[in-house]
Amino acid sequence: MTTTHKFGFLLTALILAISVAACGGSAPAASTGKPEDAAKAVMDAMFSGKDIAPMLCSAVQSKASDMKDAFSKLAGAGGTVDTSGLTYTASNVTADTATVTVSGNVKVTTSGATKDVPLPNIPLPMK
Repeated sequence: MTTTHKFGFLLTALILAISVAACGGSAPAASTGKPEDAAKAVMDAMFSGKDIAPMLCSAVQSKASDMKDAFSKLAGAGGTVDTSGLTYTASNVTADTATVTVSGNVKVTTSGATKDVPLPNIPLPMK
């Protein structure tokens, strides 16, 4: 398994972990009222190494450091992730909840080589 494949696998695992954890909490973009912006803030924070704990449901706060540690390993190995190829589509929007489906490709760069990694449609429950 190449390093890029390992990064792709780790990336998918991180996304799946956050898909059951995201609530949009106090994501900075949540103040705009658009669930898509809150979901993007969660993804951007996760892949830039920022603290995502304020954006997770209280029931899964313990997972925040695990997710950050996993991405730190990716970044520590010289890997970067460009999330500009992701799209965010809201559905089941109510006054205080929504589901945002994240889909598209991310660019994983390691050892100077960049590879597009397709992500499955990932539903993020936002609150």
